[in-house]
Amino acid sequence: MEEQLVNNLQTVESHLQTIIDNQEKILNAISFESTCLIFLIVCFILAFIYKTVSNIIGDFY
Repeated sequence: MEEQLVNNLQTVESHLQTIIDNQEKILNAISFESTCLIFLIVCFILAFIYKTVSNIIGDFY
């Protein structure tokens, strides 16, 4: 009886560790996607600024 209880507790501990590991993986994935999204937005803003500035400079010449 005690041995089965110990086995059950070890199984629960194993499942909880798996859940924790999966949560960390999900958080890392979300963080990576957010970083990529911010990078893309910054690239679009820089491209827009470059295009605007080059148009303004082109008007003078």
